[in-house]
Amino acid sequence: MSVAIQAPSPQSASLALSILQSKAGNRWGRAVEEMKTKRLHVSGDFPEFVVTNKSGTGYKVRLDPHGSGTCTCPDFQVRIAQEGRICKHIAAAAITALAPQVQLPSAGDGNGFVKPNGSQPGEASRGPGARDE
Repeated sequence: MSVAIQAPSPQSASLALSILQSKAGNRWGRAVEEMKTKRLHVSGDFPEFVVTNKSGTGYKVRLDPHGSGTCTCPDFQVRIAQEGRICKHIAAAAITALAPQVQLPSAGDGNGFVKPNGSQPGEASRGPGARDE
């Protein structure tokens, strides 16, 4: 017998998205940019996804409806998880899975939420020393 896991309610999705965004730092903006330019592709259904990068490497991402996630990428495994942060792959999965459920404010509010079509009102800029994986 399998138990179906449903995507969180709009209120839970909004909270989870906010928490994940706060944990992402510059990786949120990187996920947005790489999704817009088709360098990251997300497939799967909540809570499990595969996020594939431009070179074809796929990483398994699992989202938690309470605002956390895990990823098999080296960035998350080696550095990010120890700091309580998330990688761009988790951010991309969250944007894809959770943002459509949230009643998104208008584009001019600057809260940083990203609409599924790739528009991003408050996109984070890449800081000095930012690197691509």
